[in-house]
Amino acid sequence: ITAWLDKNKDPVNESAVITLKGSKNPLMPSIWSDYQTAEEQAADKSGGKRKKSGSMQTVTSVHREQLGSLMANLHATYPSFVRCLIANEIKTGGIIDGPLVFNQLTCNG
Repeated sequence: ITAWLDKNKDPVNESAVITLKGSKNPLMPSIWSDYQTAEEQAADKSGGKRKKSGSMQTVTSVHREQLGSLMANLHATYPSFVRCLIANEIKTGGIIDGPLVFNQLTCNG
């Protein structure tokens, strides 16, 4: 992948972020928890710690911040290996075969 950061300098769509923050999937709100929308910034104007402006963040800057956080977490731990799991037998994205994944986790520790 070349020039990924240059290709993704589009501003983050705030309505999409609001939708993702309200998702029932617990992963989505946790991914976007650091991003502050214009509405949240207006509510926080009464004081407290100021966060980075969400309206000026781009896809690239959000990716960079999340990657930096992940790398800091990895450097703070001592992982000895990375385990890959096969999500499904047909090798298609977005499809998870629960029993297959559970079997892999059970058999591989």
